[in-house]
Amino acid sequence: MWILKKLILYWLFKRLKSTISPQQIDSIQLLGFFVLGANDKVAPIEFDPRSKFFTMTSLRVGGLGIEFRHDRNPLRRFMRTFFSYVFGLLMMVAAFAVTACILFRSLKKTEDKGRLVFKWVLTVFFSGVALWVALTSPSGDMASAFIVPIAGAVCGLSMGIIWAPNIGAMFAKPLTNLFDGGDTEIEARPFYSIARSKRLRGEYDKALEAVEEQLLQFPEDYEGWMLKTEIMANDLRRLEDALEAIEQIVGHGHHRPTNIAFALNQVADWQIKYNKDVVAARQALERITYLFPNTQQSHHAIQRISHLATPEFLEVRAASYKVTLKPPMENYGLLGKPLPPPPSEDQTELAHQLVQHLNVYPGDNEARERLSAIYADHYQRIDMAGDQLEQLIATPHQSGKNIAVWLNKLADLHIKLASDMPAARSALTRISTMFPKSSHATLAEMRLARLPQELTAKNKSQEIKLGSYEQNVGLKTGRPVAPS
Repeated sequence: MWILKKLILYWLFKRLKSTISPQQIDSIQLLGFFVLGANDKVAPIEFDPRSKFFTMTSLRVGGLGIEFRHDRNPLRRFMRTFFSYVFGLLMMVAAFAVTACILFRSLKKTEDKGRLVFKWVLTVFFSGVALWVALTSPSGDMASAFIVPIAGAVCGLSMGIIWAPNIGAMFAKPLTNLFDGGDTEIEARPFYSIARSKRLRGEYDKALEAVEEQLLQFPEDYEGWMLKTEIMANDLRRLEDALEAIEQIVGHGHHRPTNIAFALNQVADWQIKYNKDVVAARQALERITYLFPNTQQSHHAIQRISHLATPEFLEVRAASYKVTLKPPMENYGLLGKPLPPPPSEDQTELAHQLVQHLNVYPGDNEARERLSAIYADHYQRIDMAGDQLEQLIATPHQSGKNIAVWLNKLADLHIKLASDMPAARSALTRISTMFPKSSHATLAEMRLARLPQELTAKNKSQEIKLGSYEQNVGLKTGRPVAPS
C-alpha cells in the first residue's frame, strides 16, 4: 500500500504540475477507480479551523476521485508516517518471503533448473520493459496512446509464450497425477527378492551376498538382518554368526519391541533345534522379560518358558528307540461286548503335579486352565475352579479372546454345577462391560438370551422308557405274529 501511494503521488504531480509538494500530504484515500483526463485540475488547499486536517479533494471524474489529507499535529503525523512505513516494510518482507518460498519449491521440483531460472530472468526483463514504457511515456501524447498498449501487449505475449507450457501443466496436473503419481517421491526401500529367489534355488552363499549388498545401503533394516540370520542359521549352519547378528539387531536400539522379541525367540528355537541347549534357550526368553517388563512380549515369553522341554526329554527324543506293538485284535465285530476303555490318568496325582508346576511357573495359562477343569469335573468344587479362572482373568496382558473364553467357562460352572442363573448372567455381563462393541460382547449377549434354555435343559432330564421287543426278528421265517 505504501508503494502504491508513492506511485500515485509521483504520477499525479508529474502530470498535473501541481505546486503542492508530496511532503505536505500524509494520507491518500482512494474514493474510487479514477481516470486522469487532459482537463483535470488540482483544487487549492482548503483550511477548516474545526478540523484536524488540511483537506483537498483534487480529482473528480464521473463522481470518483482521490482525497488528500495533511495532519496539523506533528506527533500524530509522525506516528502515522512511521506505522505506514513499518506496515509497508512488513508487507514487502512477507511478499518477498512468499515469493521466495514459491520459487524455491518450484526450483526444487523441476528437472531442468537452468531453464526455469532463464524463464525467471526473461519474465523480470519483460515486466521491467513494460513498466518503464508506461512510466516514461509523456501524457497527452498521441504516440504514447499507441506505444504503451503495444509495448504491454508484446511483453504480455512474450511472457505467455514463455510460461504457456507451465500453465498448461499446472491445470493438467490433477488428472495426470492419477496415472503417474505426480511429484511424490518414492520412499527408498531395500529389495530382497533376488536374495530370496537365490535361496530357493539353494544358492545360499549368493543369497547372503545379495542381502549384504542391500544392507550396505540400509545398514539397520530389520527385515534384511533377520533374513541374513535365517540364511546363516538354517541354511549355512553358521549358528555363531547368526547369534552375533541377532546381538547387532538388539544393539540398533530403534526396533520395535515385537521385532526384538521375535529375534530372541528365534535364538531360543535355534538353541533347542541345533544345540539341544535348554539353558541357553531359557536365557534368551528371560532376556525378553528383562528388556520389556510388564508387556505383551514379556507375557508370551513367560508362557513359553513354562513349557520348555527338559534336557532329558530332548535326549530321549533324539535317541533312536523301538516301539513294541501289540498284536491286532481279531474278529472285533463278533465279540459281543465293547472294548474296555483305556486307562485314565489319576486325577488326584495330576492335580498335585499341576499345583507344583504352578508354584514354579505361576504365569502358565494352560496349566491353570487344566487345574480348573479338574477341580470342576473331578472334585465338583466350583469355588476352587472359579478361583483359578479368576486368577487367569486378572493376569495382566491377557488377550480379549482368552478372557472371553474364561468368562464363558465360569458361566458354564455356575449353570452345570450350581444352577445359579444370576451368577452365570453376571459372568457374561462382564464380557460386555470389559469389551463393549466387540464380537465378544455380541456373542455374550446372544448367550444371555439363551441362558434360561440352558438351565432348563440341565435341570429337566427326559426319561424315555423303551418297551420289550421280540429278539432276532430278522432271522425268523414266516409272517410275524401280532402281540396279544
